[in-house]
Amino acid sequence: MYIQRNLTGSPEVFFDPNKLSEDATVSLTSYTFSEDGKHFAYCVSKSGSDWNTLHIKDVETGTDYPEILKDVKFPSISWTFDHKGFFYNRYTNIEGKADGTETTSHKGQKIYYHVLGTDQSQDEPVIHLDNPSLGLDTEMLRFNKFTIAYYSESEFGTPQNKTQFHNILSYSPLHNIRVPPNNTQYPATLLLTGDHDDRVPPLHSYKFIAALQDKIGSLPYQKNPLMVRVESNAGHGHGTPLMKSIDEMTDILIFLMKSIGLKYYP
Repeated sequence: MYIQRNLTGSPEVFFDPNKLSEDATVSLTSYTFSEDGKHFAYCVSKSGSDWNTLHIKDVETGTDYPEILKDVKFPSISWTFDHKGFFYNRYTNIEGKADGTETTSHKGQKIYYHVLGTDQSQDEPVIHLDNPSLGLDTEMLRFNKFTIAYYSESEFGTPQNKTQFHNILSYSPLHNIRVPPNNTQYPATLLLTGDHDDRVPPLHSYKFIAALQDKIGSLPYQKNPLMVRVESNAGHGHGTPLMKSIDEMTDILIFLMKSIGLKYYP
């Protein structure tokens, strides 16, 4: 991101997200300038997690304010017109770790107001969503028990409702693993997940591939591979470094070539 201070001036580097980490596992997820253009609020994510830390930079000097706002997920920032602060959303009362590897369900998101130059502990909540549900797991009967998946109940339904339970059961991948008839092989399968995916926790992929191996992989005529690929320091996909994306696509293409018997000619 560049800044040009006047019409005839030369562009200068204002913010370079490539310098957030040496291994490119820290990414810029969102940002916004104050109405007068003097302040720059931005969020960064580590290892592809949906959790963010929120930072504020002085545009003129290029230095960051000392406060770092934590426990932010799916950030939305709105500056006030007096340029003294902004509204943002975050979670409170988080139990345990919050780095993308946890599977606990987080509820009770609130909207806070932050005044520039103050500690986050001084932020005041202005809106509390009493019903946080307003607003591809493999085991759909328990999908809403992990991280933020309860937000998807309006789309998939809830297993707590008897009618919806039976509908969900009918398409839940984990509960619909079937041995193909007539000694037919199960198709070659490659699951993809990241160890910091807190949108769809990797436990779903682990459980599905374990069930698939147990029910299908042990059959004597099953030769097609049944595998899972777990990317380290990566999440649901957002903010994935270029080299990790290249490595993943390379593995996918190799898997496809091996599975359908293609030959490689250098």
